[in-house]
Amino acid sequence: MNLARSSFSLLTLALLPALCAETDAELAARAAAWHARIFTIDTHIDTPTLSLRRPDWDIAQRHDRATDFSQLDFPRMRDGGLKAGVFAVYVDQGPRTPEGYAAVRDNALRTFRRVQAVAERFPEQCGLALTAADGPRLMAAGKRALYLSVENGYAIGQDLTLLKTYHQLGARFFGFVHNGNNDLGDSSQPTAGPEWHGLSPLGRDAV
Repeated sequence: MNLARSSFSLLTLALLPALCAETDAELAARAAAWHARIFTIDTHIDTPTLSLRRPDWDIAQRHDRATDFSQLDFPRMRDGGLKAGVFAVYVDQGPRTPEGYAAVRDNALRTFRRVQAVAERFPEQCGLALTAADGPRLMAAGKRALYLSVENGYAIGQDLTLLKTYHQLGARFFGFVHNGNNDLGDSSQPTAGPEWHGLSPLGRDAV
């Protein structure tokens, strides 16, 4: 063990002059080259609800968060070396009634459609990713990978068949709760106290 430590220390001392000899510009260039080779992913993007629902907003054009509150677009993804993003199908917590469940289902379906429309409109710039391997494959083709997540299990109401529907539409991540308890389980930020003390029976069935 002591010999290993000594060898590591000697190697570090041997490399230190070479590292210190690099200028800031050289270090930045080396970091940029390394960053360009790796698969980088942002696992939570609210663009489907923040921006894509605006009829005049174009993800292929450069935008400014200070003026339109947008999180990203293709030019900014390229600037930051972002190869993939998980686009959230987010739904607000609403009334747990048949009317509320129907409304939130339709809202989620429209949000899925907005992301799918992006992939259809810009096939040369992006593609929907349905497996872990799809991300690196799209990156190798010079495209951005768009994964889909469902943020808030309220989107399925009490209908577990919607899990299959959303999966068929491309969802590969699923968040059971958000701000408020729902029929699947308790939120960490409930409007009232705990209702299920964890997952509900329906939530366990969903798992």
